[in-house]
Amino acid sequence: MQARLPQGTQSDELTLIPVAPRMYEATLPLRYQGNFPVTIMKRKDGKVVNHTTEMVMVSQAPGESLEEYRQQPANRDLLGALAEGTGGRIDPDPSELVSQKREGHKILIHPLDNYLITVALLLLLGDIALRVLRGPPV
Repeated sequence: MQARLPQGTQSDELTLIPVAPRMYEATLPLRYQGNFPVTIMKRKDGKVVNHTTEMVMVSQAPGESLEEYRQQPANRDLLGALAEGTGGRIDPDPSELVSQKREGHKILIHPLDNYLITVALLLLLGDIALRVLRGPPV
């Protein structure tokens, strides 16, 4: 597998090294940054058997996050409007949050284990009693 990288009117070819099944990697020269098309070619006996072109984004430095993942400041105007509309507050003290009594639904969980075990035992005893009274099947 090889990758063809455009560089103006010329192009560089990199050999892709297999690192896992269906996964290949190569080290790019530092001059490649941003978005650019990469043509990946599969060669067999010196001839191109298959090729595909994909757009690839390369960041400027290893480990650098992409622009869309950078931390953005909070939209305080929107938060204020939401807090006002819902009766909340922006940046409340944590002790206020814990001490607040809010109306709402309360979910009660009642375990059914004991009831189901009792019903199962009664059904088992009823089955045994029917088999004893009716006798073995013919």
